[in-house]
Amino acid sequence: MAKILRELDYEGINVPLEIYREWRSSVRVSLGKKAVLLRLPYVLSESQVEKQIDWAQNWIRNQFDKKPNLKLRYKKIQYFDGQEIIVGRRTYELNIQQKKRKTSKAEIKKAQQIDIVLSDELAERDQSETIGTLLSRVISHDQKPYIESRIDYYNDLYFQKEINKISLKNNQSNWGSCSSKANINLSSRVLFAPEKVIDYVIIHELTHLEHMDHSKKFWNRVAQIDSDYKESEKWLKDYEHLCRFA
Repeated sequence: MAKILRELDYEGINVPLEIYREWRSSVRVSLGKKAVLLRLPYVLSESQVEKQIDWAQNWIRNQFDKKPNLKLRYKKIQYFDGQEIIVGRRTYELNIQQKKRKTSKAEIKKAQQIDIVLSDELAERDQSETIGTLLSRVISHDQKPYIESRIDYYNDLYFQKEINKISLKNNQSNWGSCSSKANINLSSRVLFAPEKVIDYVIIHELTHLEHMDHSKKFWNRVAQIDSDYKESEKWLKDYEHLCRFA
C-alpha cells in the first residue's frame, strides 16, 4: 500500500490529505480524525491520480462549506506559557519551560497550575502535540475522582454491578468502552463535554454491564435512565472538534 501526503489550505487551516494506492476497484474519500483519507486503485495512471486528487479537494471544500465545524478538527491547537485552559469545571494555568533533558514531563501544582518541562531535543513542530499528550495525562489524573464518583452514583442507583477497573485514556477512536471483565474506559476527550453529556457516556458504558451489544434492549435500557440521551449523542457528534488536547 503506497501512501502520498498532501495538504489542502482551507481558510488558513492546513488540512492533511493522505492518499493511499491500494488493490481496490473504486475511489473512496472520507474525513478521518487527523487527516482526510483518499483511497485509490493501483491501476490508475499518474494523470488519473491527479484528477482524483483535484476531485477529492473539491469534495472536501464542499463538505466544509456545508458543515463549517468539520474543518476545525484539523486546526492545530497551540499552547503557550501563561495560557489558561478550561477543561470541565476547572481552569488550569500553563507554566511551560524547555530544559536540557531527554524527555518531557508535566505536573499539576497547587491552584491548578500545570508545570510543563519540554525536552530541548523536541522539535518545535512537535511541541503542541507533546504538550497535549502530557495535559491529557495529568488532567485525567486530576479529574478521575469526579468521573469515578459519577460512575459509582449511576451504578449504585441503576445497576449494582461490580466494576473491576476505571480508566481515563487519550483514546481518539471512541468516547468509552466496557470490557467483559467489567473494565470501564473513558476517553479523556469527554472531560471537555458538559456534565450531562459525560453522564450519558457513563450510562452508556454501564449499560454494557447488562448488554454487551447495541441491541434494542440495550438502547431501551439507556432510555429508561436517560430519556434525552439522543441530545447528548448529537452534542458529541456536533462538537467533537472541541473535545481534544491536541
